[in-house]
Amino acid sequence: MEKIIAILVTYNPDIKKLNAAIASITHQVDQIIIIDNHSKSLSGVRINDQKKIIEKLDSNMGIAFAQNIGISRAIKRNADYVFFMDQDSVFDGYTVKTLLQSHKRLSEKDNIKVGVVGVAYKDTNNKFVNHIWRDNGHKIEKIFFTPQDSIVEVDFSISSGSLFTTKVFDTVGLMDAGLFIDLVDIEWGLRAQNYGYKNFQVNQCIMQHTIGEKKINLFGRRISVHNPIRNYYLIRNSIILFRRKNLNRRWRMHFFKRTFLFFPIYSLFVEERKKRIHYMLKGFWDGFHNRTGHF
Repeated sequence: MEKIIAILVTYNPDIKKLNAAIASITHQVDQIIIIDNHSKSLSGVRINDQKKIIEKLDSNMGIAFAQNIGISRAIKRNADYVFFMDQDSVFDGYTVKTLLQSHKRLSEKDNIKVGVVGVAYKDTNNKFVNHIWRDNGHKIEKIFFTPQDSIVEVDFSISSGSLFTTKVFDTVGLMDAGLFIDLVDIEWGLRAQNYGYKNFQVNQCIMQHTIGEKKINLFGRRISVHNPIRNYYLIRNSIILFRRKNLNRRWRMHFFKRTFLFFPIYSLFVEERKKRIHYMLKGFWDGFHNRTGHF
């Protein structure tokens, strides 16, 4: 029987949403490891004591650093698989079982080197199911969700709702802690492809997930709006990944071009413009100087 451990990273969570996330996954995994990035309080968190492990960090080290600690703790507890989840993601009762079955079918029956299998998600801000971005050999294309396609190959899976074997980290490596938060899941997925792995989204599983604090409609596009500091990481990490020669060339150019798309959007059409401009300019500077870690 495979042992599956969920890794949940927290940072000043909404306790009600966190409890809903925990309740949705507790019965689906053998254990939940909570790595807390120095939250003010976790008072009120409801979780079965026999299933939980909580490790509190002395400062906010970012999601990737915390995930890596969780992976290490899971491996020490002889986990065969780890399941990543965010503090506000709610899953259907069959999610982990379906992901596990899909992973085993792809790897054992179809003889595919599987990097990660993840879920589709419905953004709570607008109720839309996510589309995916994928390199088609000529460009990075946008592919809309089609429920009749039960499993689709993707270049990456978003972190929350993703299932990995613990053995895959021996080859591909852990999450890039230097990125701190944004693009961590994308970087790992592209890196896994470099090692010959394939990543998948299982459309049978749709989680409730919140991207950003809200959405704005601009020129026919739905744009996620985060806290202003996230603009720093978005720009900086896009530049850092653009400069990495080992990554897919089309994705590298995609990262570069998106910085010049997001800069005018967040400078002109979103509140707290001066603060966002400051963070984005700092992000450009630090990205080209390859400065990683916390702002």
